[in-house]
Amino acid sequence: MAYDVCVIGAPSSAGAFAPGQEKAPAAFRRHGLIAALREGGLRVNDLGDVAGFRWRPDLDNPKAMNVGAAAAVASAVADKVAEAVETAGRVLVLGGDCTVELGTGRRSGEEFDLGRDDLRRSRYRPQRAGNERRRTRLDRRRAPAGHPRCRPELAALGPRRPMPRPHEVLFLAAANIAPAERATIDRLGLPVIALSDVVADVGAAAKSATDWAASFERLLIHA
Repeated sequence: MAYDVCVIGAPSSAGAFAPGQEKAPAAFRRHGLIAALREGGLRVNDLGDVAGFRWRPDLDNPKAMNVGAAAAVASAVADKVAEAVETAGRVLVLGGDCTVELGTGRRSGEEFDLGRDDLRRSRYRPQRAGNERRRTRLDRRRAPAGHPRCRPELAALGPRRPMPRPHEVLFLAAANIAPAERATIDRLGLPVIALSDVVADVGAAAKSATDWAASFERLLIHA
């Protein structure tokens, strides 16, 4: 049977700095997400959850706590996504911390583009001395664009490195961009549609985003 969308849960907070995010997939289901999709006319195949992980202190690896667990969850998500795209045109992954995105986008031999809808610029946030909380949160230091501080356990998840390449990443409604983050954006040439542009003319901002995405076969939206 062909489906309109497959749903996959990734109950993990391995890449966060505290437990709690692993509860999100269950909360989405409990509050009727699957039923709402079906009531909207979609044929939904709920594939359940991959094996999850609840954040805990990792004193042996204080600058990248639980990195092995984060990589394992992302890899499991990748396997489920590969299964899902065989029967559905769209896949909805319910996280979990943001490192599950790496598994969502890891499909060997296939290119994808990433539209990120995020009011907080977190992908390339550098380490900050004296701020252990930020330094141990993996979902603020992910690796798709080849940042030199990325962890190899995460960077190696894809069929190539970087995954995706800089021109395949768009930041939509970006705001609160710190100087160090702006420097990385400028160095990599990452396209950005600022929150102020969305507020000023949402139609024009949406057209810019869709025009950018039109040259790609698949779109991964991280929200």
